Amino acid sequence: MLRALDVFKKAKRNDEHGVSQVAVVVTDGHSHDDPIPAAEALRAAGVTILTLGIGEHINRDEIVKISGKDE
Repeated sequence: MLRALDVFKKAKRNDEHGVSQVAVVVTDGHSHDDPIPAAEALRAAGVTILTLGIGEHINRDEIVKISGKDE
């Protein structure tokens, strides 16, 4: 997700039309690294994060923390 943050920052510099920035994260919620700091940085940069949980045993708590919303 940190790489996505770099991409969004570069795109924002070139944005003249107010286009919304949205990241779609597909995960089972069982990360090897802590994704929360990167997710918080994305949100702080104005990126909306949509999180899609896949698999039989998803970690809902982590998915909610990544998206920042319990929806």
